[in-house]
Amino acid sequence: MTATSVLRFGEDTKLPPRRDIKSTPLSQLNISWNYYVDLMDISVGDRRLGFPPGKFDLKSNGSGRCVIDSGAMVLQEDAYDPILHEFDEHFASFGV
Repeated sequence: MTATSVLRFGEDTKLPPRRDIKSTPLSQLNISWNYYVDLMDISVGDRRLGFPPGKFDLKSNGSGRCVIDSGAMVLQEDAYDPILHEFDEHFASFGV
């Protein structure tokens, strides 16, 4: 079975009156063409990693936040090790 979906932004977005639809606002900085979301934490499977509050906040030098790209997600470098560890743990439970 093959399925497709459409990604829409801003005024083009018309959501049906359903309560099970979740959304998050995208923001853009004047210094960048990137779109960002306010990332609070990351979960792998059913386990939340528990990054401290403010970990992914925008820093005064322009770093931080979570960049959204149609082909990539960019995070701060020091967040990758705990995420990769959790992926290893999660998939090891499936024998992968």
